[in-house]
Amino acid sequence: MKKFLKRLTVLAVLGTIAGLLASYFRKTHADTDSTSGHAMDDEEFDLDTDLQPVSGREYVPLKKTEETPADNKSE
Repeated sequence: MKKFLKRLTVLAVLGTIAGLLASYFRKTHADTDSTSGHAMDDEEFDLDTDLQPVSGREYVPLKKTEETPADNKSE
């Protein structure tokens, strides 16, 4: 039993080291590739030109009003 626990502990430590190394290399590799992609995303969206002016918006009333039969026929 003692031998089994020792092997299990060694495997757990080796797995932890492998996981840490893999995540470290994956993170450093992703940081170098993704920096150019974020700059392009910022240039594609311009808040001043992409939004509609306030005067062109329509607002929906929060209180429900009763529809008349004339309103139902027009839809």
